[in-house]
Amino acid sequence: MAADDGIQTSVQGRNVDLVGDGVLERIRRSYGDLTDARAKVARFIVEHWDEAAVMSAAKLGEAVGVSESVAIRLAEELGYKGYPELQADIRETVKQRLKSVMVARLDMEDHASREGIADLVLQRDMDYIRRVFSRNDQEAIESACKLILKASTIYVLGLRVSHAPALFLYQNLSQLLGNARLLTPHVDTLFDQVRQIKPGDLLIAVTFHRYSRLTYQAIKMAKAWGGKVLTITDDVLGPPSTVSDHVLVVEPVMRTYGHSHTATMALLDAILETVVYLDKPRVRRSLAELEEVLEEFHPARNLEQSEAQEEGDGWRG
Repeated sequence: MAADDGIQTSVQGRNVDLVGDGVLERIRRSYGDLTDARAKVARFIVEHWDEAAVMSAAKLGEAVGVSESVAIRLAEELGYKGYPELQADIRETVKQRLKSVMVARLDMEDHASREGIADLVLQRDMDYIRRVFSRNDQEAIESACKLILKASTIYVLGLRVSHAPALFLYQNLSQLLGNARLLTPHVDTLFDQVRQIKPGDLLIAVTFHRYSRLTYQAIKMAKAWGGKVLTITDDVLGPPSTVSDHVLVVEPVMRTYGHSHTATMALLDAILETVVYLDKPRVRRSLAELEEVLEEFHPARNLEQSEAQEEGDGWRG
């Protein structure tokens, strides 16, 4: 598995989706307000949903070292009528996930011919793109974009497999707003760059399991220096998310060769389109300024002008 090295995922290495399913979505929304005891139970459900599906409230409490009543009260706090209803929702999650895994594996075995691979990849990518927008509604995306538009300076960070989408986001924000900077992924200089962050600035961190320790430390440092943090990741309960101001979630897409960013790029496109929508005058000004710079300084244009001049001089000779 190609991924960022560093902090072990808080979900024991599983590709666990924390939003979009009933019980997991409720946990995501309520996790920050749970007591420590109830948070332990919630975390166990997220990490071991297949085991939790067959555990009584007493067994679930015992597994994390709390009483049966804690599991029951968690169910009520999550909006269920009681523990049996919570457990039924967990079982439905298990059924859907196992079905998805089995279908995906069978599809790969049945259709992974030279003629069928492209169609298979297309269908899967379409499915993951639908999921990313079911897990991040327009309100969540707009909240992220408002952080972006409010920032004095936007710093973008992505290490290892996360660097490609981070670079894409930086390049486009730089053109649209003119105040984005890409943090270069070098251990020796990264924190020198991060310490430039000040109140009013925003760090956008792109990080996936396994989470880069450098990314996690950069997030904490940015917060310590007074900046805001927007994290794009695959786990709203993971280490980077817990110290961020706003989180957008992308379900991890693993290919035979490693990590696919199809869904991530779709989310980034939505962010960029929303930024344009929310502040068209500012974007127009920035693009106009960029066009002026390109007209005057773009190497290709200067080369064309130079060649044209040389041809003209030769003709006149």
